[in-house]
Amino acid sequence: MELTQQEKDDLLAIIDVLIGADTSVIVRKSAFNERTVEVVERVAEEVAECNDSVKALLSDLVGGGRILVKGKLRHLLGKLRRRLEDDKLRLNGLACRNATKYKWQGEIIRSTYW
Repeated sequence: MELTQQEKDDLLAIIDVLIGADTSVIVRKSAFNERTVEVVERVAEEVAECNDSVKALLSDLVGGGRILVKGKLRHLLGKLRRRLEDDKLRLNGLACRNATKYKWQGEIIRSTYW
């Protein structure tokens, strides 16, 4: 199932908060798909492991327990985007963000070609 334009916008906003604004990702927004959502789920899980603020936010959004159940990010896109943007300054752990971007940027872009 193809993502709606709103879901693509929300996903890009989430990516921006998790790894920072990146032109190479922004230009691929129109090609975001389910695979991109899956990759961003993995990015969010990894960021949560190195940033306690993100971990607490994701746990709160999904009601505790597991941080993010596989396949649930798409259903939370709008809600997660609003919460992340509200807490953006608190979530910007520079070292965590840079390491995550370095590791996942290419995977996010590659996901748009499948």
